[in-house]
Amino acid sequence: MLAFTYPLIVLSGAFQAMGAALSALLRKSLVNPWLAAFVTFVPIIIVLTFVVLAIPFPLPQAGSFAQIHWYDAFGGIAGSAAVVAGLLFVDKVGSGPLNGLTVTGNILASLALDAFGVLGLQKSGFEPLPWIGGAVMIVGVIGITLGAGKKDDDEADKGLAGKLLYPFILVCGGLQAIGAALNAEFRHAVTNPWMAADLSFIPVASLFLLIFILRPMPLPTRNDVATVRWWMPTAGLVGALAVFTGLLFIDKVGAGVFNGLLITANLITAVVLDHSGWLGMKKTPTTKLRLAGVVVTIIGILMISIGKMH
Repeated sequence: MLAFTYPLIVLSGAFQAMGAALSALLRKSLVNPWLAAFVTFVPIIIVLTFVVLAIPFPLPQAGSFAQIHWYDAFGGIAGSAAVVAGLLFVDKVGSGPLNGLTVTGNILASLALDAFGVLGLQKSGFEPLPWIGGAVMIVGVIGITLGAGKKDDDEADKGLAGKLLYPFILVCGGLQAIGAALNAEFRHAVTNPWMAADLSFIPVASLFLLIFILRPMPLPTRNDVATVRWWMPTAGLVGALAVFTGLLFIDKVGAGVFNGLLITANLITAVVLDHSGWLGMKKTPTTKLRLAGVVVTIIGILMISIGKMH
């Protein structure tokens, strides 16, 4: 089972990076980031609702709902914290620091979830090797980020105001890992994984819709909407595979291994997309520092995985 699980998690991470690239294209066309975020979630909810109707079994039992903690329903919203941080703060801190802080928060929270065994995860206690591996991964992420050079949103000096947001962005990265664990716990109670995924996405879409209603400007013009291609709104569907694999497997492999594999595959795919200029990404040649960062990140996830086997 695990031999099948690990490649699927890696594939999910790759799809997550492609979904992010498609989301960026959709945001550029629709102008308003909150509208774009809402539009990406609508196809997910529609598809999952049809799947639930087509495959309604197993249905949750009456006693199953008693197992749901009140906070389990917020797994989707917690998982989307990093998306919200990106929409709000990328122009204030730059994409490099934003991605580095988000990934760092995710890795640290994942290792802590495993160590303490909270949110339905098996308690592993403090094991030095996974934490060393997490630190190595963070070094690799920094290398990948710095190796990309400055992007358009990194050119200006972000100053003290941007740096004051660093702790908040770090927390958002941690919430991303916590959201995956909450979704898995919610799936156990609901029983049907498709229904659990559908129910976890509805609050997220509702949140983005509410923010768009409260902050509707800028609105896209007719010409802006005309630039939207039919495949751009599939960004959410492509990226949602990571959420679904989290529902199924995070409690089996552990938060550290799951999120480590997901992040590694995501970053490697992002480097490939940058280098090739696919999916509308600005073509950025791969530097030696980025390649070194990729290698170090892979070493980090191997250390986490080996540490969890003992």
